[in-house]
Amino acid sequence: MSPSPRLDTAGMWEAALAWPEQLTEALEAARRAFGPAASEAGTSARAVVAFGVGTGGAACDAVAALTAGQLGVPLVVCHHSLVPTFVGPDCFVLAVSCGDSPETVAAAHQAQARGARVVSIGNDPELARLAAAS
Repeated sequence: MSPSPRLDTAGMWEAALAWPEQLTEALEAARRAFGPAASEAGTSARAVVAFGVGTGGAACDAVAALTAGQLGVPLVVCHHSLVPTFVGPDCFVLAVSCGDSPETVAAAHQAQARGARVVSIGNDPELARLAAAS
């Protein structure tokens, strides 16, 4: 049963239905990035830090729950712009935003300035500019 179009003007019903497939794809991408092949290539990270607030934060939490104990490195989720002190060149940062998210953008810029590998997901124009400049 789908909701009345008048109640779901932003298309959130369809977006929510697509999450399981998207999260499965994200898990597979993480496994490829942090699995044995990545370690052999010298591209492994010692930690993954995911930043997101609101819906982006919920997506980060879901990825953390789905990957618990499977990445081989710690996964830290942050729902603010404060970047942990350990973030640096040997960290992988995931910045997730579903709209304008100044906190996530600030964290991504700070992590990038510290030399972390930053990947952004979402539709925040500032995150898109950051990713294009990388």
